Amino acid sequence: MITKETITFSIIVITYHRDDVLEEQFTTLSKLIADRNDIEVIFVDNNPDTIDRTHFGKGIEGFILCK
Repeated sequence: MITKETITFSIIVITYHRDDVLEEQFTTLSKLIADRNDIEVIFVDNNPDTIDRTHFGKGIEGFILCK
């Protein structure tokens, strides 16, 4: 379980109109950090639309979406 006390690293992904590559990027990232409980992934979605992109965090325990 990830808590503020266990977080050692933050991976920040900032994007704008890049949905075409995000699926692969987050799938790969999920595999790389699967056994870690000290990493959070902050996804900054700068798209002006209202599309829900939380599905990109599937399989990533410490996923945070910022819109």
